[in-house]
Amino acid sequence: MLRRRPQENSPAKQQEINQTLSANPEEAAQYELLTGQNFAVFGETGRWDDEYVRFRHIQDTDRMVAILDGTIEKRAIEDPDNPERSHQAPDRVIALDKSGRPLKDLAAAFWDLCAKDDSTMPPFDFLNIDRMDWLQRMGYTAAEAESSASKTLDMNAVSQEDIARIRAYFTEGDLPEENWQQAVWDMPTRLDGQNILVLDEVKNSGATLEVATKLIKAAVPEATVSGDYFWTDKTQRTVGYDQAESQYGTVPIWYNRDSVWGRGVGDVDPAYYAHQYEQDPTSDRRKALLAAFVLSAPHHDKETFTLQVDEAYEQLTRDIRRMAFALPGWGFAGYSKP
Repeated sequence: MLRRRPQENSPAKQQEINQTLSANPEEAAQYELLTGQNFAVFGETGRWDDEYVRFRHIQDTDRMVAILDGTIEKRAIEDPDNPERSHQAPDRVIALDKSGRPLKDLAAAFWDLCAKDDSTMPPFDFLNIDRMDWLQRMGYTAAEAESSASKTLDMNAVSQEDIARIRAYFTEGDLPEENWQQAVWDMPTRLDGQNILVLDEVKNSGATLEVATKLIKAAVPEATVSGDYFWTDKTQRTVGYDQAESQYGTVPIWYNRDSVWGRGVGDVDPAYYAHQYEQDPTSDRRKALLAAFVLSAPHHDKETFTLQVDEAYEQLTRDIRRMAFALPGWGFAGYSKP
């Protein structure tokens, strides 16, 4: 159900936004990425106008916030061990990279506007779960893994060492140098007993989210783990020789399979985490090194490991602030229970 929301930004949030944008009202209206000319529908830009592009992103941000504050209870994937708790507001979000940072940025920018009173935005963690990698481990060919057809997941094909490496990343306390694979199961994690929401930006076959929820549940069985998606636009067409597959026509503005830029982090790169550990061999960096196969690395020079600026991502974050600045004037309708 939709209704008009009376909330406005909190004074602190509005002051932050004002300092960024209102000193130059003309700049506040000059969107850099969130325009119709940058947004593609079935690969063709300019089919949606500027206002509708931004409306779609705000609408799905509002829905995401409504999931995070407990207003929306339904989940795309429930925890079979605790479905009732899956419907409650999550204690923590694990957003799937490389789009996890934009999702957190949107939630933070719009929380005071869209969240119900007295609710607190949950903390975010990030994992990079590549369905192509994991499905091929489970016996699918690259072509089968790429298709949008539904998949049957064989979690027995996942090694216990890989599960232990993921758990190690979330453990609390110092990880022993020897017998770490056994030790992680005796160590507490920051996810223990928590209600975890795994958040993916778009749905293709649904395999990425299913793999991610099952991996995290296997790594931390003490947690409740459910999953859902950010992008809900259903513009689609049928494709294939027998027209048996559906192809979605839109994705969030930052989603680009042909570029590593624009989302605040790069690809998985264990060499980066190895270098970090060599420079400063702390327990936390060792945990990150063990889990490097599911962690995105910051943008960096491959030889010197010097960090690089993601200018497209900076453009995106500025546009997100612009939308939050403009939203109270739109009279936007948000989610609530009937």
